[in-house]
Amino acid sequence: MRVMNTLCASLTALSIALSLSGCHAPALPKDTTLAIPNRFNATSSASTTAQLRQDWWVEFNDTTLNSLVHQALGNNPNIAASADRLSAAMAQTAQAHADRLPQLSLSPQASRRKASTATDKPWKVSSNGHESALSSSGLSLDTQPYATDWQAPLQLSWEVDLWGKLKASENVAGAQAEASQEDLRSARLSLVASVAQSYIQLRADQASAQLLSKQQAVQQALFENSQASQSAGITDLTAATQAQMALFALNNQQQAMSLHISDDIHTLEVLCGLMPGSLAGLRSSQHWPLNLPQTPASLPASVLKQRPDIRRDTDQLNAARAQVKVARADFFPSLNLTTSLGTESSSLSSLLSSGSLLWSLGARISQPLFDGGRLQANYQAATAQFEEAAHNYQAAVIQALSDVDKGLTALQISKTSSETATKLVTTSAQLTAQQQARFSAGMGTQDAVNQARLSEYQQQSALVTSQTAALQAWLTLRQALGE
Repeated sequence: MRVMNTLCASLTALSIALSLSGCHAPALPKDTTLAIPNRFNATSSASTTAQLRQDWWVEFNDTTLNSLVHQALGNNPNIAASADRLSAAMAQTAQAHADRLPQLSLSPQASRRKASTATDKPWKVSSNGHESALSSSGLSLDTQPYATDWQAPLQLSWEVDLWGKLKASENVAGAQAEASQEDLRSARLSLVASVAQSYIQLRADQASAQLLSKQQAVQQALFENSQASQSAGITDLTAATQAQMALFALNNQQQAMSLHISDDIHTLEVLCGLMPGSLAGLRSSQHWPLNLPQTPASLPASVLKQRPDIRRDTDQLNAARAQVKVARADFFPSLNLTTSLGTESSSLSSLLSSGSLLWSLGARISQPLFDGGRLQANYQAATAQFEEAAHNYQAAVIQALSDVDKGLTALQISKTSSETATKLVTTSAQLTAQQQARFSAGMGTQDAVNQARLSEYQQQSALVTSQTAALQAWLTLRQALGE
């Protein structure tokens, strides 16, 4: 105990003395923060009670979409890779924590060695024709040059975290693990948004294809009527040619729409991690229009704190801040304590005897005196990385605010456009009904009815486009708000 007290007192005094040499260590940089405003620019007020559900895709009220999202989250290989990176980051955090703890090891060992007989010995005597060295206690009885050594040491080492370097290193690893967690959340959000976007486009393309089929049928009737009028000499070739060109254009649009539908299904298969052809059944199913989810009238800008990219940049900023502390701690001395307890013997039978016991206590303090500017350069690099992380965080906040404002504006415009398109569809349907009534009363023609019906289908196609834009705008806004 007296030995330990003396050792501790000496180490304490030495640590104080050496710590004075670390006074030239630079100060930590100041934090650079960017306050998030209370509300978005596109909203008139800020609500403090608005809640956003995490499984937001169910607000489309589509069981098929829910199933596709579930498959994508379970099968997509990119999500699995992000989860693996998270596991590796968590393991590195555990490793950094272990570095702060004492390290205990048992190292049994055995050795057999032969001493050289070709070297001169200080004193020599002869005994039975053999030479042996003269020791301080008399003649050596061991005249063989071979020796065996058995050891069973138990060693304990511990680096005392005087300046918080190891703690800061653990904080670096922990913040990077949290950043990996946010990368996983970001990948999930992006995947679900991609699935929803592709599904919306698929259903919109299918609705457009149905309307194109109806337009083809009407245009075919117009073409046939124009041919009949031309044959009867009522009209010239111009009307029939125009009707035929319009029919060809619709046929080309239908072929292109069929290709779009195939591409939409293939995209969903890739996103869901499925083999080609697994979702072929989607081609025969129809569901339009999809439900447009409601958006709170006002949103607090603080909801941006749940965006994965902002949370990741916050974690990166914390990691960079901790790394600066690690670099600064290198200017101060480090203290390592070591102890060893075990046995040593030249024979295995006496390895556990009381006389074979050995122990040692040690301490080492290391203080850099001259390193050619390495520590200063390392600290400057860590500081620059911290400032870079701070600027990245600022850029992420500004971009997030811009994304939400643009999303809110686009959603409002697309909803207005959809309302206008709905009114035009109603008006065109009324015109079709009027032309049908006139034809039934003998005051109109079938071509007039077909032209009115064709215009009605075109307005319905425009409505599908407007509804698709509104759904996509809501999806973009929801993705901008975060998971």
